[in-house]
Amino acid sequence: MQTSDASLKFLGPQWFAVVMGWGGLSLAWLRVKGSIDPALAGAFAAGSAAVAFVVYLVLVVLSVIRALRYRAALLEDLAHPVRHAFVGAFPVSTIVICASLGAMFPGHAWIRGLFLVTSAIQLAVTVWVISGWFRSGFRWPAATPVLMIPIVGNVLVPIAGIPLGFEKLSWAYLGLGVLMWPVVLTLILARTAVLPMPDRLLPSWFITIAPPAVSGVALAVAGAPAWTVNVMAGMAGFFAFCALTLAVRLRKLEFGMPFWAMSFPSAALSAIISTLAQGTPDAIWGARVLVWLVTAVILWLSAMTLRGLLAGSLLVAEPVPAPPLKDGAGSPAARS
Repeated sequence: MQTSDASLKFLGPQWFAVVMGWGGLSLAWLRVKGSIDPALAGAFAAGSAAVAFVVYLVLVVLSVIRALRYRAALLEDLAHPVRHAFVGAFPVSTIVICASLGAMFPGHAWIRGLFLVTSAIQLAVTVWVISGWFRSGFRWPAATPVLMIPIVGNVLVPIAGIPLGFEKLSWAYLGLGVLMWPVVLTLILARTAVLPMPDRLLPSWFITIAPPAVSGVALAVAGAPAWTVNVMAGMAGFFAFCALTLAVRLRKLEFGMPFWAMSFPSAALSAIISTLAQGTPDAIWGARVLVWLVTAVILWLSAMTLRGLLAGSLLVAEPVPAPPLKDGAGSPAARS
């Protein structure tokens, strides 16, 4: 295992995807509670939330140390056309934790306070990412599914906010997310027509599942008409099938942190399927199978991550940097 302090230099914000995965799994088990043994579902939800919270605290401490000791590395992440969007993983992971803890421990004032602070950070990150297009122009290398992470944070807000009593605020964030999601999706699809996606980023296509899946669960929590949830579930299922067509290519890739892009979207898909299964006996078995499958995927990701840390293959510089590219204006673009 890499124990060198220098390894912290490579502990970028993408590592909060681990928190998103485990926190999302907790929410998935909470949503399937009505279709499976409540005690079993509650135990898995609590256990997943505990793992997410512990990893979250560790990452926050290490990220602060990294920012102090390796400021240049942090600034490089913020300027990178792809990695800068991973900054959104921090508020998203915090909102996920607020949602899971708020569901299990309702009425705690500190959870409400944490949610409000994180909501403000989420808005700030979204504004920072989008306004970057105004400041320096949009570059095609930036159009990857990773760009959806800040958008997902906005549609996630109602899942935590409405149970905590922030209904109007939650609807506002949901509107922002639903507005920007098709814009970002269009840019990503257009990018694939002019610039190939690096193989290392192939797992990030699973992120396309998250906006409709999370939006559907948010609409269900908000008490929206059932058809709106069905529509979102259909779109989430479509993107899931599209992402699964990459399975053969993904098996050929060396494991890295981009694989964690599969975790939270898969958990969100499980959550919306479980939401639809409530009151529909024929769909209950599908919800049960999916939540167990997602649990297995996240356990595999965790085992591979621990293996990578022990082998010293994760907290390192990106192994295969792409060659310099040029954007539409002809100026040099950063590597994707």
